[in-house]
Amino acid sequence: MLKPMELVDWILVYTELNKEDYEIAGTVYDALSKAANAYGIKIKEPKWVPVKSKKSTEFIEEIKRNVTKSTQVVLCVIQPPAKKSYYPAIKRLCCKELGVPSQVVVTKSFTNPKGVLSVASKVLLQINAKIGLPLWVT
Repeated sequence: MLKPMELVDWILVYTELNKEDYEIAGTVYDALSKAANAYGIKIKEPKWVPVKSKKSTEFIEEIKRNVTKSTQVVLCVIQPPAKKSYYPAIKRLCCKELGVPSQVVVTKSFTNPKGVLSVASKVLLQINAKIGLPLWVT
């Protein structure tokens, strides 16, 4: 049995260069919300943080600007092949400098309608563990 979290203060950072980018970020949030119900996880709407550039430095600056002391987790939605440059920079910033858990997902993972809920479930379980709650309680 899962010990569910309450995700009430979190940010969703995503690249927004066109309408499709915003729609994919919305798909990510919708899928997480649907998957959360199955686990009894309560999710409030995130603080939406669009990044109007493909530069990883802009992504990092927006995270710095928007994380507060009460932020539970930073969820970053990035486009491939950006993961190679973004991922280490995001992890270094969030874990070492800001002390906040982070989860990075690639947009491609949320484009297949048949697999979206499965991916969202796995992401939720990872976030649950990263904010310090056990995945399973006996």
